[in-house]
Amino acid sequence: ALRGASAALPDSNARDQPTTLNVVMYDDNIDVDLRLAPFRTGTKYTLSVHSECQVFQGFAIENAKGETVASLQNVPPKQTATLDVTFPEAGDYEFVNKSLGGYYIVTPYTTKTTVKCEKATS
Repeated sequence: ALRGASAALPDSNARDQPTTLNVVMYDDNIDVDLRLAPFRTGTKYTLSVHSECQVFQGFAIENAKGETVASLQNVPPKQTATLDVTFPEAGDYEFVNKSLGGYYIVTPYTTKTTVKCEKATS
């Protein structure tokens, strides 16, 4: 009699997956939490973006055409900001860390990390 009981339970595996990602920006690279990679189109992810840099940083996610999908303007040194993003289409995306210059840096710099996004399977 219990065999059919499991059919009544919703399939919650896909929905219960965590969707918060940790991203840490350093002066020379970006550390991206890839436990959920490849990312899925149509899923809303919350990025916890932390800066280990000495100056304010800009953070952006760009698609293959160089268009910005989501961004943070100013992440203070040693601080964390959150950003919600939904990848609109499958393909490669660049996580971009851009220094905003200031008194300590003569030449602003940019570092990038590529992540993959796949079409969601229904």
